[in-house]
Amino acid sequence: MAFGSLYTDVKLHPIIEGENLEFDSMGPAVGAALDITANSITLLTAGVYEITANVTVRLSPGNESVIFGIYNGDNFISGSRFQASVGKITTVTLTIGKIVQSHVSEGDVISIRAIESNGCPEYLESSLTVKCIL
Repeated sequence: MAFGSLYTDVKLHPIIEGENLEFDSMGPAVGAALDITANSITLLTAGVYEITANVTVRLSPGNESVIFGIYNGDNFISGSRFQASVGKITTVTLTIGKIVQSHVSEGDVISIRAIESNGCPEYLESSLTVKCIL
């Protein structure tokens, strides 16, 4: 059995392309090392994991958009891309996310990163959870 989770509070954070999303607090963990300094979860047991990423984004009018992905080290996990965009309407705050299953090795490091952004989108209330399912 292995699982772990990281969370961000309600403070707005700027989205920086290529950087891990920042986390403020740790949830429970077994078989996983939670790191709010590196903003990642290191898996201590190999297996198939269900990885869940959720991010609440605030997008302002003017064609703002953001694309996120779940990463294993520096490698994008296939199928983990999720995104939001807004046209020329009012400011929008919405929660977006993705659940994927992936084979991982002992010592693999899981994180959420912004792949691309347009405008000045921000995020809050994000979460990253991992759960060994096999």
